[in-house]
Amino acid sequence: MPFQFDKRFDVQQWIDRGKLKVTDNAKFRTHVDVLKLFGKDYKGHQRATWKILENTQVWFPKLYSNRDWTNELIDDVKIIQTKNDGIMLIENIVKNSIVFAHQTDVFGKTYYVFKGVFECVKADSESIEYNRVSEVLDLKTFL
Repeated sequence: MPFQFDKRFDVQQWIDRGKLKVTDNAKFRTHVDVLKLFGKDYKGHQRATWKILENTQVWFPKLYSNRDWTNELIDDVKIIQTKNDGIMLIENIVKNSIVFAHQTDVFGKTYYVFKGVFECVKADSESIEYNRVSEVLDLKTFL
């Protein structure tokens, strides 16, 4: 799809297309915009996750160290999550995460970028590890 400046944040273009690929580098301004891809029309959303199915969540991680977490994206295919206070709570781990990473550009603007579908492969008291299992998200599954 050719880039169109005036449509760079248009959620509907992705809904009409029916899928997202990591290589699309699609940017979304808010969690609410991302959740529209799944047929949800919320006024606001601030949590790091939104459970869409019993074993699947939409996750909005900061893929850099921040106050509470260190989430590291390795070679675009693995995420390692650790809690900065050292205490990982792993009772309610959701197996699959559709990842829209929190990113800030050089002008200080925040965006959420699709990084793929990840599967939890390890969870213990020290860290949680996810491997990417798909670079494509079929939106028709959720609409």
